[in-house]
Amino acid sequence: MMRMARALPELWRYNLPASMCRRAPLCKMPLTQEEPLPEVQQLVVTASGPDRPGIVARLSKRVLDCGGNVEVSRMARLAGEFSILMLVTFDITTARKAEQLRNSLLQIEGLQVNTRWTANDSLSKARPQHKFRKILLRGVDNPGLVYNLTEYLSSHGINIESLETYTQEVSPGSPPLFMMEGVIAMPVGLSTATFIHNLDTLQATLGAEISITELLNPVRKLAPSSLEESS
Repeated sequence: MMRMARALPELWRYNLPASMCRRAPLCKMPLTQEEPLPEVQQLVVTASGPDRPGIVARLSKRVLDCGGNVEVSRMARLAGEFSILMLVTFDITTARKAEQLRNSLLQIEGLQVNTRWTANDSLSKARPQHKFRKILLRGVDNPGLVYNLTEYLSSHGINIESLETYTQEVSPGSPPLFMMEGVIAMPVGLSTATFIHNLDTLQATLGAEISITELLNPVRKLAPSSLEESS
């Protein structure tokens, strides 16, 4: 009997088609089409209040509890005040999510909150192509520096993608140095050389040094330019 039992596997192997000798998986899921990813809606959240340790952790925890995900954020501390700008995404697109998150964040003492849904309209999707450049302004801190430069950019159809300004102490007794760094989106048809050449007059007027450099990997925009109120 033992000899016959050892021979049975060989008989089974040679008397069946090769296709039937392959070991089948224990669990085979039926073939189905790939399910589409759930629709995602983006919510812009701005909040400000007195700065203290743990404020960012409390904010992010409440976003998580409401089913949101912080995709992009900008935070700053200004003269003891905390400010944050967040792009929060939700898998479930319901208008109640914005109000639910806003009410949750308002429970944090001293926090002021505003929420707005981004608008996925055809105009924001059909923006013309741009070339991105990094812009840097450096000069003595005087009123009107930000206005004059941004007005000049606007007159050339240039959009500001990101912008940061701050002052820097040079030496004791000297006026602070004003710094402005940002990323701009220039229309493809605008000549960079011509634009930089025209900056000479503005630099002389402002008494500041302005430089433009190429930027191959621009920072991600926080949100589309068109927004809708959540209320």
